[in-house]
Amino acid sequence: TTPTSTQTIPCSTQERRRNESGNNSLQPSNESVASNESSLIPHSILEKLNDTQAIKHYLTPKQAKVSASYVEAPCSGASPAPLLDLQKAAKALRNDHLSMLVMEVLAPSRGTLTPDPLVDPIQGVFYSIVRQNSTKYGCIIVSPGKEDLLAKTGITDWRVRYTETEDLLLKTVVRLIRDTDPDILAGYEIQLSSWGYLFQRAFHLGTNLCPLVSRVPE
Repeated sequence: TTPTSTQTIPCSTQERRRNESGNNSLQPSNESVASNESSLIPHSILEKLNDTQAIKHYLTPKQAKVSASYVEAPCSGASPAPLLDLQKAAKALRNDHLSMLVMEVLAPSRGTLTPDPLVDPIQGVFYSIVRQNSTKYGCIIVSPGKEDLLAKTGITDWRVRYTETEDLLLKTVVRLIRDTDPDILAGYEIQLSSWGYLFQRAFHLGTNLCPLVSRVPE
């Protein structure tokens, strides 16, 4: 008997693709396998597996060291920074070099009306110079005969200056600001009273105090 010879018949490209697609359809995808596996695990166990804080309790020291972030643990190659001694810093002396000039204006009023800078003149200016370790008080009063009006008040340790006119009082205030060079000008109701009244009254008398008292005049 003669052996039967086998012949290979080449298949076309379309048949080969059809066969491959059929084989792929028989194999389940990874997503379907994962969904089937997750459906077999109870939901309570899945929540515990997704809880990173709970997983940390079951890690070995080596695994915890590897999985720690830079926020939770320092870098192994970095040397620890020296701690600052905040106790000495809290006890250190603090120097406050700011100075403040607090000023109030004495102006007469007409009946029940409040003083008006366009009508009522300034009769006196009372101020205090506040620095870190000292506070000095003083006043500038309009007294035509330079009479000591504060002699009977019992006020001591004040620098009292008298001027003949209101214009001289304004010039004395400008000289006071230039001599003390305060960082802050303060007062009660600075727009309508104190500094606001002083500036409006000086402007009514023909003097603009803004460039005279400013550190950076125009």
